[in-house]
Amino acid sequence: MRRITKNLITFLSGILLTALYCEFIIYYVVIAQCTWPELNIPRSRTELRALIIADTHLLGSRKGHWLDKWRREWQMHRAFQSIMTLHEPETVFVLGDLFDEGEWSSDKQFQDYVERFYKLFLVPDNVSMQTVVGNHDIGFHYKVARCCRHKLAAAYPELDNCMTMQIRLAHFPLYRMSDALCTEPDAPPLPLRNKRFRNKIDSLSREATTYLTSKIKPRAVFGGHTHHGCLVHHKDDKENIEFYEYSVPSFSWRNRPDPKYMLVTIRPESYVVNKCGLPKETTIAITAVILVFITCYYSFRTRLIGRR
Repeated sequence: MRRITKNLITFLSGILLTALYCEFIIYYVVIAQCTWPELNIPRSRTELRALIIADTHLLGSRKGHWLDKWRREWQMHRAFQSIMTLHEPETVFVLGDLFDEGEWSSDKQFQDYVERFYKLFLVPDNVSMQTVVGNHDIGFHYKVARCCRHKLAAAYPELDNCMTMQIRLAHFPLYRMSDALCTEPDAPPLPLRNKRFRNKIDSLSREATTYLTSKIKPRAVFGGHTHHGCLVHHKDDKENIEFYEYSVPSFSWRNRPDPKYMLVTIRPESYVVNKCGLPKETTIAITAVILVFITCYYSFRTRLIGRR
């Protein structure tokens, strides 16, 4: 009986340690491998360290199983809090589609949505969070007033730090025909990469893009919406404009097996970007299986049963 009790304690302890590692520690292990990008000049007071995420797509009451909803929210919560602990950003930018069903929600449901988001993505008092409106938050052309009433939308004047440094933040990408020019490892897979964008739905129109870039003359543009990564070089010699546009991959495991986030160091004269990965679900699953196997082996192997 004593040997059986010892083996059972060993087994339960192993299962507990497996859960602890796969649900808590693994986020720190993976996130710690990414660091803030550094400029090749001493840090100045005007430097801003910004965390950028996009497309969290919190489920509402209409779609999705409750277990899937709970799992995805737990993953994003643990990942985000681990990022805040390890990287300590000065500000957080969320590039739209915080919700998955915001456009169909009643005012009460929308308020609950907002409160749930800020609980899951809690930031310290000394860290600011700015959010950009996405189509899944309010729809394409309506309910903007409600969104702003709940302080979800971030208009350009609110982004003083980045707008004065000519960094544009938005949900939709600038005009492009498709993602065919995207060659990053996290770019859309084929044949989705070659699917033609719907003008004003999958990206801004050509006219809106020309107007914005000519007025702002950005040094960099960050957007979401596609759930995939993309780096586009924009150049207009006539307007004397040249900049890179970064599509930020989704932060949710519902949208991709390898969610990403960006660490951006910004100064008035320059900026640098690091794209960072989160644990893959396959990695978490394989790790759990291996640890459970090791636990079973050391708990129930014949040699252990024969010992006192």
